[in-house]
Amino acid sequence: MQNKERNFNQELFDKNKREEQKTKKDLLQESLRYIDVGNNPPHLISIVGPNRSGTTAFAEIFARLGIPNYLQPIKSIRRAIQENDKVPYFQLYQNIPLAVHKETLGSSEESEFFDPIETLLQAGYPAEKIHLIAMLRDPAMTLTSWNRIYQDKVNVPGLMQAIQQVVEIADQAESRGIQTTRYVHEMARDNDPETIAAQLFQRVGIRLNDSSTIKQTVNWTRGPRFGSAESTGIFYDQPPEIFVEGVKTRPGYQYDRNQQVNITPAQKVFLLQNGAYEVYSKFAQRAIVDTGLQINNPG
Repeated sequence: MQNKERNFNQELFDKNKREEQKTKKDLLQESLRYIDVGNNPPHLISIVGPNRSGTTAFAEIFARLGIPNYLQPIKSIRRAIQENDKVPYFQLYQNIPLAVHKETLGSSEESEFFDPIETLLQAGYPAEKIHLIAMLRDPAMTLTSWNRIYQDKVNVPGLMQAIQQVVEIADQAESRGIQTTRYVHEMARDNDPETIAAQLFQRVGIRLNDSSTIKQTVNWTRGPRFGSAESTGIFYDQPPEIFVEGVKTRPGYQYDRNQQVNITPAQKVFLLQNGAYEVYSKFAQRAIVDTGLQINNPG
C-alpha cells in the first residue's frame, strides 16, 4: 500500500513538473509573436535581476547617455498573455549603435519567472550583440523591499527562485559565449558612483573621454528625469508609483543608507536554510572579478 502511495505521489509530482514546463514553453512561444528584433538591432545592454534589486536605477545610468531604455518588455508581454490582457509589442529600433534593456524576475506568477536572454535569442537576436548584466542585491535587503511593497502577499519562495534563476541565467549566457557581467547593488554603497559608471562603460565597450559625460550619468539633478516625456525610458506597462518613485526623485545613482533590514525571524530562517546568503556571496565575489569594483563584506 505504501509503495502504491509513493508511486502515486511520484507520478503526481512528475505530472505537475510536466505541466509547469509546458506552461513555460507555451508562454515563451506565445511571447515570441510580440517581439520584433528586426534585421539590424542595436548592441543591447540587457540588465536582469530580481524585482526590487535596484535594476531600474542601474539601467538609468546607461539611459542618461540618451539611448533607448526598454523597460520590462518581455515580462509585460508574458503577464499580459497570462492575464488575457492586451499584449504590448516589443519592436526594437534599427540601425542605431546601442540600447539598454532591463527585466526583473518575480514576484509570484509563472509569467514573472523566465530567461530574458533565451527569449531574445529565440526571437533571433544576434548573441554577439548582447551584453548581459546580471544583478543581485543583498537577500535580506531585497526581501525588506518586497515586504514593503507586497506586505501580507509577499512571496518569499518566489524571491529565492528569482535569485537562483538570475545566477542560472548568467551561467547559461556565459556558457553560450554571450558577454556577461555580474553586479551587486551593494557596489553602489562601497564605490564612488562615477567610478562605477566608468568601470561599467569600459566593461561593455562604451568609450567616453569626457569626464563630465560620465558624471551626468550618475548625477541626475540636470537633464531629463526618469519617467518624464523627455526621458528615453520606454514603458510596456504602467508600474505602480511605489515601484518607481525612488528613481524619479533621487538626485542620482546612489545607495540608500537609511534603509534597514526589516524581515521576520521566519523569513530570516528561510533565507538561511535555502542558501540565499551563500548564493549571493558567491555571486558577489564573481562581480568583483567582472567589474573591478570593490565590495565590503560580500558575505
